[in-house]
Amino acid sequence: MRQVWSDSANFGTGGYVLEDTPFADERIYDQRNVPSLGQALQGWISDTKQNAEGLFDRIVPSPYDSPERVMEKMINLEGGQFGKSTFDQMIDPQLGLLYAGGGAKYPTHRRVGTTGQYVGAPNWVNSPQSLAKVRRDYIELVKDGVEGRDWYDQTNEFIRGAVPSDLTPRQMAEVLAVTSARTPVGSNLGHAIKAINQHSAGAPLRAGGFPGDMMPKVQRMLDGEMGVLATQPKVGQYATNLLSEFDSKRPVNDIWQGRAFGYRKEDGSLWDSGFSDEQHAFMDRETQYLIDKLNNEKVGGFDDWDTKKLQAAGWTGVRKADPKIPMGNEAKSYGDFANPYKAYHTAEQVPMHKAGHLGLMAERSAADRAAYSSEANWIDPATGKDVLMDGLGLLAGTHTPYQGGFIGEGGLMQFNPGVASQSLIGFDAINKMDYGPLPIGVKAFDKKGKTPVGTGTKRVNKASSDLVEADLAIRGLMDVQEGSAAHANVGPMKAGAQLGVDVKTKSGKPATQEEFEQLSRIAADNGFFAADRGTGTVSFINDHYSDLGKERIRQGGGLLGKQLKPKKPLGAALDKARDKFDWKRVAHESWYLDYSDALNNQGKGQATQLMMSKLSKVRPAAENALGSPRVKQEILNKISRDEKWAKKTGDVTRDDIQNLRKLIGEPGSGKKTYSRIMKALKDGAIALPAVMLMIDGMPGAQDDGLI
Repeated sequence: MRQVWSDSANFGTGGYVLEDTPFADERIYDQRNVPSLGQALQGWISDTKQNAEGLFDRIVPSPYDSPERVMEKMINLEGGQFGKSTFDQMIDPQLGLLYAGGGAKYPTHRRVGTTGQYVGAPNWVNSPQSLAKVRRDYIELVKDGVEGRDWYDQTNEFIRGAVPSDLTPRQMAEVLAVTSARTPVGSNLGHAIKAINQHSAGAPLRAGGFPGDMMPKVQRMLDGEMGVLATQPKVGQYATNLLSEFDSKRPVNDIWQGRAFGYRKEDGSLWDSGFSDEQHAFMDRETQYLIDKLNNEKVGGFDDWDTKKLQAAGWTGVRKADPKIPMGNEAKSYGDFANPYKAYHTAEQVPMHKAGHLGLMAERSAADRAAYSSEANWIDPATGKDVLMDGLGLLAGTHTPYQGGFIGEGGLMQFNPGVASQSLIGFDAINKMDYGPLPIGVKAFDKKGKTPVGTGTKRVNKASSDLVEADLAIRGLMDVQEGSAAHANVGPMKAGAQLGVDVKTKSGKPATQEEFEQLSRIAADNGFFAADRGTGTVSFINDHYSDLGKERIRQGGGLLGKQLKPKKPLGAALDKARDKFDWKRVAHESWYLDYSDALNNQGKGQATQLMMSKLSKVRPAAENALGSPRVKQEILNKISRDEKWAKKTGDVTRDDIQNLRKLIGEPGSGKKTYSRIMKALKDGAIALPAVMLMIDGMPGAQDDGLI
């Protein structure tokens, strides 16, 4: 059996042992009791040249030689042949890290013999002193950017809160990673939202800075294919690091990380390209060294530095030094950039007064209306998610209770509690190839056919808009509402498209009933309707049915500018309220689905036809929602809730509404449920009582996917 060298404590200063010798203690190569590096390694060097294996687990450097000298000596042994056992035990095979005394990790960088250049390092790093400068500079950037150290954790939390149930957090992280190339964080988020919503809607994917290259990959990932990023290590690593359950040992070596490590172009300008394998390896090793150093020194007051925290803080520090990055944006994560992509779906539960379905609920006490509204309101108490948005595959923000209300007969204000659920929507640039009519306030395009005259340059993406309408269609009808509404800010837009006003409470708290009534009356008197978001902001949405609203559409945003002057009614009313509110002009995109006429025309299926006309535009998403067990249960909960309150109050429910709810709530896939509804419409079965007959057993149903 072959003999190998060991410096185990069992043998004092070392000696030859059989290669399979067991050791009770850790094998430590301790240099502290010898006068020089040469003597310490003399026997070991001799034997490794003969392909012997130096068996030890850890090196303890001597006071005469730095860890770097030990590494250089070991790595640059002329003709040395290290046995596998030695390599595995001494050096991390993934990162090339030497584990030395006390557990410290030292990078095992190779150097070019003729120049001293560290392989993979910036081209100016050719001595231990310049390597030390790289480390000092990086640590200073970490200190400057310490507020950004939790960037990855914050992003992970955002992803998990936003991603719909039909996707995994990993899929959303991969979409963000693929669309991140040369793109600021906020725009990157917009590309991902747009692509995911297009996929949910069954639309072609058109998003990202390089859609021809990016979207085929995104399509495959969203379709559930694994390993799409196997050939893109940097992008795949970024996706992995965005999810906190992965304790990654590798940073994302993008241009910001490279700049933090001191890489520059040949002319000294900022680095703006990718990295070689050697450069990646250099940064990987240095990252692990710096993590140990930061933890040992408790930099920033923390001793839990890891790969992601280190990179995020360094990334923040180097971005602070870049004058092109807006001040305050350096440490913002994806969730911090979500607000511009939010649509607010405002929904109440108290049914339409004249629909004949619990019509007396609107006259009940505030306590009864609040109790009724807290039941079956689409929010899953276990997850906090809006189950309808989730079923449609919409990326979601949070939800907030808000102060609903309207000015009723006799000018009296009727308050109803509501919930404002937030979806995330994508945007398109406006050009002649865009869908539909020109946006409000747009008169024409310029000569190049791209930029609308007098406006900004974007609008809500069609897939996102269709998904919002699908949500309103199901929500409004299942909740027996006169109408179902949502709105979003679209910006930045030029004045010609700014036909709305956002009013914010100075306290930052949600508007009280008194405040909401004050704002509602100002809005109604000036051709707007007020929509409370529950966040402290009440939006004045242009009411294009009113005379003033129609005129604003006709003349564009210039008219609103005049109306906001202090001597005009709108401007005077807002100025009078400045002690409680701040306001600004904005461009809104709004959606409103009017069910009032259809619900008044009982038994003819008009409301159902309206709902299905919207669902047909996004049939994959619609079938996903109609097949969702959680959506089905929520709709069945509405049946039992309404029956309970009808019995309690002596009111009545409408059988056609309850039966349509039962039809949707019946077990079965979304495809079957969708087909059942269409079959019922075709047969005129929505009218009472045919729906129940159809559910209980319809001949020939299996031919059309029915039950």
